[in-house]
Amino acid sequence: MSVLSPKSYIATDYPSEYEKINNCRYAVRIGTPDDGYVEVLFNNDEWVPCRFNSGYWRFNWTDFNPGEHNVVTRLIAP
Repeated sequence: MSVLSPKSYIATDYPSEYEKINNCRYAVRIGTPDDGYVEVLFNNDEWVPCRFNSGYWRFNWTDFNPGEHNVVTRLIAP
């Protein structure tokens, strides 16, 4: 079993807490160190993998309905 470094962290840059999104497309951006990979969960559905690009983990979130949503991210050990 792989273990993350004690210095590991995960920070969801976008969306910020209570951010209001006004269109049906949004790029979720997550900052982490380089010692794992990232997944995102929307509204307690299924975990989906993010892609690494330009120093951040990203997920293009599309076709969601208006209203409140819960977005959770996690860092997985390699």
